[in-house]
Amino acid sequence: MARLDGYVRVSQVRGRGGESFISPASQRDRITAWAAAYGHQLIAIHEELDESGARADRPKLTKAIERVEGGHTDGIVVARLDRFGRTLVDGVQQIDRIQKAGGTFASVADGFDIATDTGRLVLRIMLSLAEFELDRVRSNWEDARARAVARGIHPCATPPFGYRRASDGRLEPNPDTAPLVAELYARRSGGRGWTEMSRWMEAQGAVTAGFGRAHWSLRALRDIIRSDVYLGVASHGQYRNENAHEPLVGRATWQRAQRSGVGVTSRADDRSLLAGILRCGGCRYAMGIRNYRLADGELVRHHTCRNGRTGAASGFRCEAPANVGSNTGVDEWVTEQFLEHVPELRARGINASEDIDHAKHALDDAEGLLSELATDLEAQRALGTKAYVAALVARQESVDQARAALEAEIEQSIAHELPEVGSIREQWPALTVNQKRRLLSAAIQCVFVQRASRDTPLDERLTIVWRGQGVDLPARGNRQFVSRPFRRDELEPATASALGQDR
Repeated sequence: MARLDGYVRVSQVRGRGGESFISPASQRDRITAWAAAYGHQLIAIHEELDESGARADRPKLTKAIERVEGGHTDGIVVARLDRFGRTLVDGVQQIDRIQKAGGTFASVADGFDIATDTGRLVLRIMLSLAEFELDRVRSNWEDARARAVARGIHPCATPPFGYRRASDGRLEPNPDTAPLVAELYARRSGGRGWTEMSRWMEAQGAVTAGFGRAHWSLRALRDIIRSDVYLGVASHGQYRNENAHEPLVGRATWQRAQRSGVGVTSRADDRSLLAGILRCGGCRYAMGIRNYRLADGELVRHHTCRNGRTGAASGFRCEAPANVGSNTGVDEWVTEQFLEHVPELRARGINASEDIDHAKHALDDAEGLLSELATDLEAQRALGTKAYVAALVARQESVDQARAALEAEIEQSIAHELPEVGSIREQWPALTVNQKRRLLSAAIQCVFVQRASRDTPLDERLTIVWRGQGVDLPARGNRQFVSRPFRRDELEPATASALGQDR
């Protein structure tokens, strides 16, 4: 006779019914009847309501497992396997934790009991799949670089000039070359030219990092001056750690060294609010962006027509190429027009909650199919081990896809959380650039920029095309489009109800 704890879980109680729903009372009855039939003593039943099975850190489940590890009980029994865990990896890890503590685990409806030879066979298969899944996650480069940057490690094959790699993998100042970096920034911020700086570096006998060249090219020097690694920043793609290692130069000196007109690479937090929204009024094509750092450190985003020169990617030359800089107030002008002209975003957000619910149900279905197959001994015998494992992997991939779809729906739901213009205006400063751009795109199809002098007022240079207003625009794969200048008189007035429907 074993001393067992029962575990009961329901994701959402309200309004649910049917064969797929097992009420808390029904789960208790099944657990109690099973324990009595096999002569086990039921010590306690831990019940968690409105708790997702995707969470591995459920308090009462954790308590039940800790009771097994502490020797207070001999194991855990559930009414059905998916009550224990909805994700294969987390569920198997919890079962493995119970087994390693010398306990047993049983699922009444699935006939799964690791005290039996068959149950242990299924567990081994599930453990193998879980190990496969964990290996796949560990090999994911996105996760790896995010963790590295968070730990303060700057991902690079060779440490930047002025640094060396410490024993923990982080950067630390190189006593031989770090002073040269500080001097370079001091010279550049003082107005020294690239050629003079190159000759000075060569006179010091310094060699470039990585290739070890004694000649210092313009590119090699610019790479040093423009890199924020010397401010103590570790970064890779969208991941940044502002205090990863000891800086070699102060921020004020770094900003002065950027000199007016120096182009810089766009970072995640430097992305333009109007990227993909601004279009040249001379040819209707989306405008390109070039970032510049002014002497005072201000970042200016310069939007310009890509077809304003011979040899443009579109195959023709725009006769009236437009351009506009962020320092003209274009971002603020478009934002204010957006807030004034769109009284609410309800037209776009009506089906938001339904889409999320559909995605949740799709994930539940995919996880349920995976759980069902993982405990189907007849399917294993019929398919054979190799085909059975392949089928389990395929269902796990379906779960991954369904989870990604749900995360995408949740990510896109920011517009639906801010239906009132008043709340949008209040929360606008706290939103990210991507969230702001998504809200703008919900109501604005594009903004045309006309070629004009810098002194021309923005309301004369810019024309907003709202969703619902018909306008002919170039599109990928549309070879029939003929470029021509945009005219304001070709637009029809857009109604508020039309906004957001042309998505």
